[in-house]
Amino acid sequence: MLTQRIGRYASSARGHATVRACSEHHTTTSRRSAALGLLTIGNGVFNINAKPASALLGTDDGITIVNSVLAAYGLPKLRQLGGFSTYDDIDYSFLYPKGYVGRANTQRPGLVYADYNTSDKIQVEVFDAEIAPPTSPPSESGEDSDASSPPPPVPASELSTEWQRWITSVVNQLISPSAVYSNGPAAGDARLELVPNRKVKVRWIATGRKNRPYVYLIDFPSTTVTRSGYDVRRKNFCCAVPSFEENGKRVYALNASARYDTMDENKERIFRACAASFDVH
Repeated sequence: MLTQRIGRYASSARGHATVRACSEHHTTTSRRSAALGLLTIGNGVFNINAKPASALLGTDDGITIVNSVLAAYGLPKLRQLGGFSTYDDIDYSFLYPKGYVGRANTQRPGLVYADYNTSDKIQVEVFDAEIAPPTSPPSESGEDSDASSPPPPVPASELSTEWQRWITSVVNQLISPSAVYSNGPAAGDARLELVPNRKVKVRWIATGRKNRPYVYLIDFPSTTVTRSGYDVRRKNFCCAVPSFEENGKRVYALNASARYDTMDENKERIFRACAASFDVH
């Protein structure tokens, strides 16, 4: 049932999920990756190619490699055909768009896959939140159920104080990895604006696991104001997975984001699928 719920959330009315059976133990394909084995977006079919964790850095996508050479000579680039690849490691697994280039996260545990032509990126972050999340779900209204039409996300501002603190801590860590506040060292030559809770939307999904009973899908905007006064606004789609490590404060999070001026309906579907596919083993 969980894979069916994730498939409905990620792929919309035109999306289809192919489910493969897998055990609760470590598997080469996570339950969410299996649920999203085939995703139809618009008029194109996005197939998934599995990739071992050893292929983390760079890319093995031929079109991306050729385009990097063409760009160096100022020549027109080839059209990227689209599709998904799978990152599958001992700690976690997820989908990312084919052609994205991977590198290690330089600020803390995790990694980044990105399209450096458009600044679209999918980043995995491992950090400690300010507090551990409450043991019970925020409410019943935001939980994805077996209904044919999942309920809309719940604004974080409508949740309890403790839940707001935890969600705020997660979002702030994602927009500013080294310093929560905009005057910290992570700001560099720019200023990061903290996100008000009324703009943060949350949905949670029951996993059936005792150690990680829920995962949280969080949508939020972020804004960086450069020293020259330009606003760089991004739209973010996150999957946050609390863990019982480090007194319950440890969080594994995948955040897919793009600039508002490059976001469209298809890209939003892709990013939601990537967020929903994130699975911590």
